Amino acid sequence: MRKLMPHQEDALKYAKASSYVALFLEMRLGKTLVAIRWALHQTQRQILIVAPKSVLPVWEKELQMEGVAFDQVCSIKGNKSLRISQANSRNYRVFLINFESLRATPELCFIPWECLIIDESTKIRNPKAQITKLLTKKFREVPARAILSGLPAPQSPLDYFCQMQFLHGHFMQCYSYWQFRKRYFYQSVFEWLPMPKTLTRIKEEVHSLAFTKTRKEVNIGSQKIYENRYIEMTPEQKKLYRQVNSEFSYEELETKWALTKFTWMARIAGGFSPDEKVISDRKSKELLDLLQNDLAEEQVIIWFRFSAEMARVKEVLTLARITCHSISGEDTATERLGYIESFLSNKARVLLCQIKCGRFGLNLSNASTAIYYSNSYDYEDRAQSEDRILHPSKREPLLYIDLITKDTIDEDVVNILRDKSVSSRLFMTKLTEKWKEKYKCISP
Repeated sequence: MRKLMPHQEDALKYAKASSYVALFLEMRLGKTLVAIRWALHQTQRQILIVAPKSVLPVWEKELQMEGVAFDQVCSIKGNKSLRISQANSRNYRVFLINFESLRATPELCFIPWECLIIDESTKIRNPKAQITKLLTKKFREVPARAILSGLPAPQSPLDYFCQMQFLHGHFMQCYSYWQFRKRYFYQSVFEWLPMPKTLTRIKEEVHSLAFTKTRKEVNIGSQKIYENRYIEMTPEQKKLYRQVNSEFSYEELETKWALTKFTWMARIAGGFSPDEKVISDRKSKELLDLLQNDLAEEQVIIWFRFSAEMARVKEVLTLARITCHSISGEDTATERLGYIESFLSNKARVLLCQIKCGRFGLNLSNASTAIYYSNSYDYEDRAQSEDRILHPSKREPLLYIDLITKDTIDEDVVNILRDKSVSSRLFMTKLTEKWKEKYKCISP
């Protein structure tokens, strides 16, 4: 059996004392292992684990390392009738399912589960979401319940409510999200803000209901170093960028929506037209120069917002004989796991990832450098993806490089992402305000 680190021992001791557990350990602190041991302490059968699809192979591997045989773990998949049949089987100890499949199979709530773990529990922070309603209303009779998150309130302190409601039925003497919001928040122009002293009260309440640890508190982790690499636009890029900004159009494509316009401008900054034709290779050449010189021989993770960017970079690296794999939404869980294992075993030097596909649960800590070819407009995406290269045993500095096309929205996005005081929701507000002033357009 694997030896626990001191903070994991503390977390497990805390968890074993309760049937309703919130483990808010920052990423790379080993909360998955703690949750498995807690669940096996609670019961030997009928354990359901709900997690993002990309994380399920990680759970399978962790369970096997804890002595749960491969044939005792069922990964629920297939069509609806098959999912129901698999979940009703008595041949397994542990069942794994992703959020989307569970949402499409509400009948699973009628199975007498003895233990339920929600990994990346921020997936149920939205009270209007179907998956939130399903889990908070239909699965609350499960005797042992746990939620896991490294960043439990990425957008707002309001994010805590539904997660705590799942565990306890209420939070801070409120029994609905709307009651909680009305009692402790007030509405500004763009969002709901906490009333005076509310943040202190929420912090105290969360610490009384959850086991929380940061890497700083346990003296684990590495210093993060950030670097920008600036790329000049080509004349064609500049012309197209100005046209899209001023006319809301490209060839036969037109839009009246600012958010669509900004997406087109982001594509142009990455070297592509709005319809994904290559118009500049300057970013990919800068990336290749980094890999062949400053980062020669290093293993590197490269993050992308758009799939066309990733496909083009893969072509460039392959021609340069740099071994690489890519992970996108089109890959199966088995394919992703194979690519990751190849990277971890140093058979591939570079791993290319779409940021929405690889931000949860992946251990890519054999690399100490991550390059952002492009960024999504979500602070949580950035925070989660940055920590994929963290590991408790690492002490060397971690390097994060942003490739920024000068005089484009790349600059605005990266500048706001670097502000650690900005929540995910406030991030979009700040970005919108900046763009309204800079590009003289309506709010997206």
